[in-house]
Amino acid sequence: MGSRSYPSKVLLFGEYVIIRGSRALAIPYHDFEGHWAYSETGAASPNLESLGHYLENHHRSGQLLTTLALDRFQENLSNGLYFESSIPVGYGLGSSGALVAAVYESYCTRKEPQLPLLKPILAQIESYFHGSSSGVDPLVCLLDKPLLLRDRQRVEVVAIPEQAETGNGALFLIDTGVSRETGPLVRVFLSKCEDLSFDSMVEDELGGLTNAAIQAFLRSDWRVLQPVFGAISQFQWNYFQEMIPLTFREVWEAGLDSPNYKLKLCGAGGGGFLLGITSNLEAAREELYPLGLRVVHQWMQ
Repeated sequence: MGSRSYPSKVLLFGEYVIIRGSRALAIPYHDFEGHWAYSETGAASPNLESLGHYLENHHRSGQLLTTLALDRFQENLSNGLYFESSIPVGYGLGSSGALVAAVYESYCTRKEPQLPLLKPILAQIESYFHGSSSGVDPLVCLLDKPLLLRDRQRVEVVAIPEQAETGNGALFLIDTGVSRETGPLVRVFLSKCEDLSFDSMVEDELGGLTNAAIQAFLRSDWRVLQPVFGAISQFQWNYFQEMIPLTFREVWEAGLDSPNYKLKLCGAGGGGFLLGITSNLEAAREELYPLGLRVVHQWMQ
């Protein structure tokens, strides 16, 4: 078994609007990652054993979209194989995606080189954990590369700006300390979209802002990115209150008026991490103390 680690992923831009056809940008994030390991006791992991049965059932019914060495997987599990991971569960950082990437890379006997065909394979495996999956999380974790989602189907690897070792501008994460489930939050969003005026506003206004933010980030246009990010923050404050954790609404609202930071959802919201932006990292650290910031991408302003 190889010693490779599989990173978590961060959805920088595109939460919810990807459902309505706008773009999204996801990147690997190595502050959290997972890798294969063996238990000293040789005890099998119940969760992985159950995943093995799920894959075996799909194989026997002829529904499995790829060829996996399932006998070897079960043998390794019986010898104590488990996935050691620091990726928090229920945070939208791809905890199951990293595991799926590890299973695919370690046990797939015929690798699929084409992203449009690889994505549904990974989605099928990850569906064991969530009931359904887009396949994006495990794809980011597997490739360890940034992905641009042009819509729910089309995805491509993109180059992102090189991160500065030091700098005053940054995208950062704040830990809400709350895990959450994505499904109920998505259902709330889709219910709100039944109002055609809200649906149109999300698609036109928030979708336009998201596309502009992605374009500015990919072009290293930080002076454009910051006001666009602020507009996304204001939009989500106005219309996505259900997705903002109650205990973080005060700090979110304060950021709308602060010159030092702005916050937005990172993924579905409801908990997990919030994503922030600042042009003065030290001032943001001071203002948001003692919440603590995890820098995702840093640049010289």
